[in-house]
Amino acid sequence: DTAGDDDDDDDTAGDDDDSAPDCPAGGSSAAAGDIIVTEIMPNPAAVPDEWGEWFEIYNTTSDAIDLSGWTLSDAAFDSKCISPGAPLVAPAESYLVLGRTADSSLNGGVTVDWAYGDEWYLANYGDEIVLHDVGNTEVFSLAYVNEDTDAIVHAGRSTWLDPLLLNGAAAADITNWCSIAGAAPVWNGGGMDSPGDEGTPGTDNPSCP
Repeated sequence: DTAGDDDDDDDTAGDDDDSAPDCPAGGSSAAAGDIIVTEIMPNPAAVPDEWGEWFEIYNTTSDAIDLSGWTLSDAAFDSKCISPGAPLVAPAESYLVLGRTADSSLNGGVTVDWAYGDEWYLANYGDEIVLHDVGNTEVFSLAYVNEDTDAIVHAGRSTWLDPLLLNGAAAADITNWCSIAGAAPVWNGGGMDSPGDEGTPGTDNPSCP
């Protein structure tokens, strides 16, 4: 970890993103579980956290869903309006990647579909990802806590949902997630260290044991 305050949960009342965003109502409405989070990279090793963090979402439905104007938040203070100025469409039964920066020369070679910047981040030792649609319906919520005896976040590799469990209820249960050294491909597209970080952003996840 090279990003200092990313070690802790980002529920901090002093952050400049603590007030609820004023999101336009331009995107799609959705039901719980229509969009789920399927992979997270809270603690990259080949690049600093402030460049290399990302998470992957999956559209579980047979229709495209526009996430513009949705709200990305944690369980307490921090929130961010998703793509307020342009559509961000998740195709049916397909993935999108959201990350700190879309510059692949900085983020380790990840193709990021929308960058949320520095006003929101994934804490290494416990945090939440909560998605609300344009009507303020909670579509998805995931909480992870990193215990020393059962670490769910590892430096340099992602944590992912078992690919056989692509539904809202299963995805929201962190016990259905895993992080296995050597199970995911390694990439190094601009990373500062070799061989890069392990993960499958924007593609199908490996199986969990």
